[in-house]
Amino acid sequence: SQRRKVHLEHRSAIIQGIRGFWVEVFMNHPQMSVLMSKQDADMLHFMTNLEVEEFRHPTRHCKITLSFRRNRYFQNEV
Repeated sequence: SQRRKVHLEHRSAIIQGIRGFWVEVFMNHPQMSVLMSKQDADMLHFMTNLEVEEFRHPTRHCKITLSFRRNRYFQNEV
């Protein structure tokens, strides 16, 4: 819905202003943290956004897009 989209965009803008937000999210998740290397954690410091696009037809699935600011790990932003 449009209300949800506006809310998520507002939340995303707030999150982008919190340095280290995404590395904290992943490192504090019980299953994800055991899979993360030191290099993964360092890379996550450059993450700026996580977007989930849900698809319901013909089957339910989703697309997850991670965005990063300029860094030594990736050439592109997405």
